[in-house]
Order: sequence, then structure tokens, then C-alpha cells
Amino acid sequence: MTEPEPNPRPPGRLRWIWRSTALVVVAVLILFVVFGVRSGRSLQQLKSNSQIGLSTEPAAVLNLLPGSWQFWIESQTGTVIPELFQRVTEVSYFGEEISQEDLVAIGRLKSLQALHLDGTSITDEGLAEIADLPNLRRLALNNTSISNAGLYHLRNQRSLQELYLQRTRITSQGLEYLEDLTELESVDFSETEISDVGLRPFKNMIKMKEFNVSHTEITDDGMKSLQGFTELEYLNLKGTRISDAGLVSLAGLHNLFEVDLSGTRVSDAGLKHFTGAADLLKLDLSRTATGDAGLIHLTGLKYLRELNLSGTPITDAGLVHLKAMPSLDNLKLDDTHVTNRGLALLQELPGLKALNLANTRVSDDGLKSLQNMTRLESLDLSGTQVTDAGLAHFQKLTGLLHLCLNQTQVSDTGLSSLPALKQLRVLYLADTQISDAGLLHLKKFPRLNWLKLNRTRVTDAGLKHLNGLTHLMKVEIEGTEVTEEGLDELKQSLLFMQ
Repeated sequence: MTEPEPNPRPPGRLRWIWRSTALVVVAVLILFVVFGVRSGRSLQQLKSNSQIGLSTEPAAVLNLLPGSWQFWIESQTGTVIPELFQRVTEVSYFGEEISQEDLVAIGRLKSLQALHLDGTSITDEGLAEIADLPNLRRLALNNTSISNAGLYHLRNQRSLQELYLQRTRITSQGLEYLEDLTELESVDFSETEISDVGLRPFKNMIKMKEFNVSHTEITDDGMKSLQGFTELEYLNLKGTRISDAGLVSLAGLHNLFEVDLSGTRVSDAGLKHFTGAADLLKLDLSRTATGDAGLIHLTGLKYLRELNLSGTPITDAGLVHLKAMPSLDNLKLDDTHVTNRGLALLQELPGLKALNLANTRVSDDGLKSLQNMTRLESLDLSGTQVTDAGLAHFQKLTGLLHLCLNQTQVSDTGLSSLPALKQLRVLYLADTQISDAGLLHLKKFPRLNWLKLNRTRVTDAGLKHLNGLTHLMKVEIEGTEVTEEGLDELKQSLLFMQ
């Protein structure tokens, strides 16, 4: 008896599973192609605008499509397949006028992660077109007319990590729409009309790392909303109304790297709240009431690299505390009461790279202390009592890149005695006694690229001495007797001259 042949067909249940799976795969591919076509057309539209910059990456699904499919899509859309399936990750608009059509096209780019519309004409209504970008991480709207009505359209952009709204028309009321954006890590609300109440929606945003509310109406009371920002690294409170009492809220923020308190009502008493900020790298106290007594509270900042004390009542006595900051390499003391005695104390900071002493009472004798600051790269002595005699003390400053001598008594004689600073890039000599004869000595600085000669006695004849400075890019001659013809002649001889 002949045995029946085995049935090669799989059981009905298994066939149904295979067919269902195949249908799902096909449906997904078709759906992806449809969205790909829409995205591709949007990409083409945006690429046609020279004021738009795009960053893209290829989509992995491209390799899954059969060759016949790719050919058909190309024939139907007129788009090259690789371009059609590019994922746009970043869009930057470099113009001012942005069209509704471009905003609609941007709104179709569901893979978009970063969008920069700073300084554009985007309106609150325009934001509605980009309100459904599920992967958007960064949105920059600085210097636009966006107001509270625009923020309403951002309320569901919960993937946002960075939001920049500097110099917009937002107020505290509008910030309530952002309460659910708990992934935010970096925000900039500077130069807006927000006040303390506007910070309350952010008090539970524990991922915050960068927070800029400079030049707003924030006071000590608003600072309480920041107490939960335990991951905060950068805080800008410049020009706000906070005082010493507000700094109490910073006591638990141990991850701070940079704090700007310039132009606030902070004084010596408030600085005691920085004792726990052991990792602080940069602190700006310019134009505050910080004095000598306050600096003792900063002696525990072993990693502090930049300290700005410009326009404070600091004197020589306060500088003795700086020796406890071994990492300090950038120090601004302009418009303070520092004298030669204070400059001598800075010798205990051998790692100093940038020093600003503009408009202090430092004179030639004080510059003797510079001999031990051999790592200096930038030195500003503008508006001091320095004369030609003081420039002889620059012998060991061989690494100097930037030297500012504006509004000093330096003359041609001083330039002749100034050592050959081979690395010098920038030299400011505005409002000095320099004349044509002095420019002859600038050949000692072969890498000079920026020279400021405003309101000196320089003429066309003097500019001829600059012909050999092949790296020179910019020469400022406002208030001199240099003519347009003389400047044009110099530009013709120097390749990089602007």
C-alpha cells in the first residue's frame, strides 16, 4: 500500500501567523516610506534656502528596502533615495525673516533634535507649527518676539533639555506652561521681565545644570526655588536684585563650577555661603560691595581658576588671601584700590596667566614683581601710572600674547626698550605718546595680528614700518592723522589685513 505524501504546507494557524507578520512588516514599511517622502520633501525645501543650515544622518531603514521599491520611490518623487531617507537632526536659521512654509517644513522633521531660530521673525503663532517634535532636545529663540502665548505651544515638548529665551517678551506668567518639562537641563531667561514667581514652576527640575536669569527682577525670595538644583553647574545672576540673604539658597549646591554675581547687592557677608562649593572654577564678583574681609571666605576654593573683582572696594590687604587659591590663573582687579604693594603679593600666584590691573595705582616700581609671573599671557595696564621705565621689567614675560597699555605715559622710547616678545598677538597703545618713530620698533613682534593706535600721533609715514608684520589683521587708527590712502596702502602689502 502506497503511503500518502506528506503535506508540505504548514498548519493553518502557522500560515496565519506568517501572513499577519508579513502584512505588519509591509504596513510598517509603507508607513515609513510615506513619512520618509514627507520628510524628504521638507528637507528639499529647507535645503533650497541659503539662510538655513542643516545637520543630517542616514536612516538605517534605507538598506531594508528592495531595489525595485527604491527605484519606484525615486521615479514618483523625483528625489534621490539617500536624500529622501536622511534624518535631519539640527536646523539653524541664519536670516531674520522666516516664512510660514519653512516653519511647516521644520515641523515635519520628527527626528529633529536641535533648532536654532535666534534673531528671527518667528511669532507665537509660528511656534505652533513646531510644537510636535518628539525628539527635540534644544530650542533657541533668543532675541525674538516670543511671548507667553508662544510658550503655551511648548507645554508638551517634554523631551526638551535646553531652552534659550534671552531678550524675549516672556513674563513669569508664561513660565507656568513649562512646569511639566522636567527633562530641562539648561535654560536662559536673561534680560526678560520674569520675577520670583516665575521660578516656582522650576523648583522640582532636579536635572538642571545651567541656569541664566541675569538682568531680571529676581530677588532673594526667588532664590529659594533653586534649592533643589543639586546638579547645577552654571548659575548667572548678573544684574539681579539678590543680596547676601539670597546666597543662603546656594549652600547645598555642591556641583557649581561657575557663578556670576556681578552687579548685585552681594557683600562680604554673603561669601560665607561659598564654603561648600569646593569645585568652583569661576566666580564673578565685579561691581559688588565685596571687600577685603569677604575674600577670607573664598580661601577654601582650591580649584578656583578665574576670579573677577573689577570695580570692587578691594585693597592690597585683601590680596593676601589669594595665595590660598593655588589654581588661580585669571584675575581681574581693574578699577580697584590695588597698588604696587598688592601687585607684589601676587607673586605667590606663579600660575597666573591673565592679569587685569587697568585703572589701578600700579606704577613702574610695581612692575618689578612681574619678573616672577613668567606664565603671564595677558596683561592689562591701561589707565595706570606706568611709563617707559616700567617696560624694561618685561624681560621674562616671553609667553605674553596680549598687552594693553592704553592711556599710559608710554612713548616711542618705551617701545624701544620693550623686550622682543616673539609670541605677542595683541598690542593696545591707544591714547599714548606713540608716534611714527615708535612703530619702527614693532618689528620685534613678528606674530602681531591686532594693533590699536587710536588717538596717537601716528601718520601714514608710520604705517610703512608695519609692512613686515605679515600676520597683522587689524589696525585701529581712529583719531590719528592716518588717511584712507595710507591705510589702503598698508592693506595691499599685508595679505590678512582687514
